[in-house]
Amino acid sequence: MKVCFLINNKHFEVISKYDSHYDMLGIRITDDYKYNQSVEMRDGLIVDFDTDNKPVAVQLIGASKLFNVSKSSLHDIPLIDMKIKIDETSIYLDLIIGVHIHNKKLEQNFNSLICNEYSLPNFEAELATN
Repeated sequence: MKVCFLINNKHFEVISKYDSHYDMLGIRITDDYKYNQSVEMRDGLIVDFDTDNKPVAVQLIGASKLFNVSKSSLHDIPLIDMKIKIDETSIYLDLIIGVHIHNKKLEQNFNSLICNEYSLPNFEAELATN
């Protein structure tokens, strides 16, 4: 599975990793970046930003509960579709993952909206499997 993240018309390769012990799903770009800050969207969802204020990683703590799926189904995710939009007042993230459950592909959606109290500049990007 190849996953790409489009930022300012530039594609970045992305990897995902699931840790069943901590029930944590991590998605991040593979390019080197300089970490700046993490923003907790809500309990269990954290977005990391680089020094250019671009999102570079997402962690979902309690991922099986957030998506209401078994832990075993999160080890091989065939579909990721994430959109992030930032404006002067808010940060919005919409994440869809596809998982295999009993040999069927199931899509689960998760979204979060918070106030932009971090002074992050306007930004819009999408991460999706090819």
